[in-house]
Amino acid sequence: MLIESSREATIRQRNSAATTNSASKHQHDSEFRPPPTKSLRSSSATDTADSSAPHAPNRIAFAQRNSAVKNKWKHMNLAEKSWCKPPSRWKLCIRIGETQSAALGMAEWHFPSASLTDGRGDAFRHCYWNVLMTKRFGYSKAAEVATRHEAYSSGLPKVMDLRNNFIGRAVAGQSANEVRGRDECTSRANTGRLWIIQNGALV
Repeated sequence: MLIESSREATIRQRNSAATTNSASKHQHDSEFRPPPTKSLRSSSATDTADSSAPHAPNRIAFAQRNSAVKNKWKHMNLAEKSWCKPPSRWKLCIRIGETQSAALGMAEWHFPSASLTDGRGDAFRHCYWNVLMTKRFGYSKAAEVATRHEAYSSGLPKVMDLRNNFIGRAVAGQSANEVRGRDECTSRANTGRLWIIQNGALV
């Protein structure tokens, strides 16, 4: 009877030790178990969003440039469109359009708004535009574009613009850089050395 009781006690001790070891192993495994992984679907969506984020500014810039291109094409006359028609000189014409905008901005900045049509500001704009085109693209391209730009104008405004365009290309040839050319066009506009329309006459 004593022997049997001793055997039962030994079995109980072994079972208790096994239970303790099993619990300890389970706790150890849970402590070092790696965190659950995200599903493939959510991971793919996150990767897509992250990878597209750096390109967002590029898409915005592209959209803005595309809008500017469409606006430029809309305001061209037929003579300009036939010369610029893609893909022949389209990129060049976009750059020429940028010089046109720069000349207009400078005229609006330096001259009264009333002078921007047939006045000193208008004369300066054509002079400076041709300075920029000649310096950046050469005399022949500047002359071609400026002449086509006036293809559908008429009367004194056409004569005025063509003459001031010619003066601008001459100024470009005599100026060391675009800034000197701009200053010369400004001086000529302010001292009556560019053509304007005054009282119905070209002066």
